[in-house]
This record gives sequence, structure tokens and C-alpha cells, in this order.
Amino acid sequence: MTALTVQQAAEQLGVCRETVYTWLDNGTLGCFRRGKGYIRIRPEHIQAFCEAHECPRKAEPPRLKKLPGRRKFYIIDGPEKLSTGCEDEAQTRQALANYVNAKGAVEDGATVGELLDARLRQLRQDGKARADVARWLVPRLKRAFGDLYPHQIDRPIIE
Repeated sequence: MTALTVQQAAEQLGVCRETVYTWLDNGTLGCFRRGKGYIRIRPEHIQAFCEAHECPRKAEPPRLKKLPGRRKFYIIDGPEKLSTGCEDEAQTRQALANYVNAKGAVEDGATVGELLDARLRQLRQDGKARADVARWLVPRLKRAFGDLYPHQIDRPIIE
């Protein structure tokens, strides 16, 4: 992977550019300068920063890739490489959609608490701002409805 711009690093770390500049200025995050002073950040700088500060990095979503010397497309999901078994790009895109849906699915018969936990994980993985609100709300909802199944809820959630 090539060096990242400040904006790309900010997106990967889930913060604004100004925060990255602050970390660069105080030496918390490593960088190097290129050409006329353009700041670039190596992936290993970000990895070292995340390990030292225990920051969660946004997970890269699964993507399609055609590996060299192979006719079929593969789904790349982190370190995993899964064959789609397809050579046609349209079929491959459908296989990727099916994979993503199956990966995020909650098993049938899940309690409300399990469904809430799964939704919170998904919000965090997607880097949604409302994950902070959900983190506050989920424990309260779990206390009220956590052990129940969705069909057992007979009272209004908000009164």
C-alpha cells in the first residue's frame, strides 16, 4: 500500500483532518514529507499509532478482486480470500452482495438483546456517527427487553 494523505489517514482513523495535524505536530503520529512539503503517512505509522493508543480502525469492507493467473473473481475480506466461482462480473457482484448480507445476518430466534448488539456492531463497523448514541441507548433497551424475543414484546418501547 502506498503512503496516505492526511485526509486519507483521517478517514481511516475515523477523525477529522485537524486532529491528524495535531497528532503530527506533537509527534504522536509519524509522517514524512514529499516534494514541496506534502505530508504523507505510511500505513505502518497508522498501525503503530493504533497499537499504542488502542484505537479501533475502520474495517475495510469486503471487495471483489481478480487474482493474477486466475479466471474467476474472489471476495477479499480482510485476510480471507474466497472464490466466487464466477467469471461473469454481474454474477460476481451478486455473489458479493449475498456474502455481505449473510455475514451481517443475525440467526433466526435471536433475542432483542442479540439483535441490538448486532446492530451496534454494524454501526461501529460502518463508522456511523450515531454509533455513539446507540452505545448509550442499547444497554437501556437491553435492560428492558434483552431476554425477550421480538414477538414477545407487548408493551410500547417509548411511553
